Amino acid sequence: MSPRPLAETTFAYLHHLVTVPVRVAGFDARFVLDTGIGLTLVTDAFARQIGCVPGGTTFGGRRMSGQEVTVPLAAGPEIAVGGYARREPAIGVLDMHAYACLVGDAFLRNFVVTYDLAASRVLVA
Repeated sequence: MSPRPLAETTFAYLHHLVTVPVRVAGFDARFVLDTGIGLTLVTDAFARQIGCVPGGTTFGGRRMSGQEVTVPLAAGPEIAVGGYARREPAIGVLDMHAYACLVGDAFLRNFVVTYDLAASRVLVA
């Protein structure tokens, strides 16, 4: 028997990317759900909108292509996906151009994420 999900929400595709509705610091948005990224990222503009100002520390990592990326960190706001909410310890602020914001592995760590492709649903248990 599968565990009862903590969160369940619909998803939509943005090209080949899975996006989910989120609520961040009282603002509704759509984020790309990226289970391969270690950090939740938001654009500069969205960070300003929700009042997240980088505090001088950075996070460094590599993209799948090997390209090194360093992003400034801001204190994390509360993020809600479906019926599950938690405060992120930190989020990265990056002008991503290609897409809006990413919910990363840091938010989903310790959970099982299941995609129900036929029903366009994401379950977090």
